[in-house]
Amino acid sequence: MIMFTILLVDDNSDLRHVFQFVLEEQGYRVLTASDGKEALEKAVAHLPDAIVTDWHMPELDGGELCRRVRAHAVLARMPIALISARDPPVGEPPLWALFLRKPVDVQTLIQAAEYLLAGRLPKRDMRPFQIDLAPSRWCPVPSACWP
Repeated sequence: MIMFTILLVDDNSDLRHVFQFVLEEQGYRVLTASDGKEALEKAVAHLPDAIVTDWHMPELDGGELCRRVRAHAVLARMPIALISARDPPVGEPPLWALFLRKPVDVQTLIQAAEYLLAGRLPKRDMRPFQIDLAPSRWCPVPSACWP
């Protein structure tokens, strides 16, 4: 069984703990951060499979976290869900895969995690890399032939 890791970022510790509990009950490994700066450090160190972040936080908000993740060579393709009580900004391209409006219920959070990680599932039809060795021109010589 594959265990996906989700980085959960929110400055509200009560909400962060509830979301962490819900996601862990679904079988996800959950890393938590209380602001965008801590989240960026953990993302670089642990390379989670997805990020679920609040928008309005001290230190580094969710929008800036999205910009920095997209600018980072290793993290650039990581799926992100942005959570906010406000509307997303109009006129600029979204840097997140999914926008969730607060309050977020448990079922919506579970569906969001499934949506973010759907593209990360391994392809069942792909075979692992195998090396086909070409037949050698050299053949072993029976020991009876040796003097």
